[in-house]
Amino acid sequence: MATWLNLFKQDQDGNKPLYSNNKVTFEQEVVLKADTPYQVALWKKTETSTGKQVDMVSIKIEENTFTTEVKVEPVKQVENVSTQKHRDDIPF
Repeated sequence: MATWLNLFKQDQDGNKPLYSNNKVTFEQEVVLKADTPYQVALWKKTETSTGKQVDMVSIKIEENTFTTEVKVEPVKQVENVSTQKHRDDIPF
């Protein structure tokens, strides 16, 4: 499930962030697990879904379920037996 953070354009006054949001709330607990890859995206928005003009960015954080790692299990080596006894057992 993706988590979205909406940040709004701030007035430039000294050493302040360009975009921020002091009222971020989450509908459920958000946990970022160590050693887990995440996809993070930044979206620039100039209009809401209702058509209202805005100057904001949205950050999307989502666990990356696509993996390029291929786990290979070791292959057992089979002993190739070619003794004289086995060659003589061929019925023809």
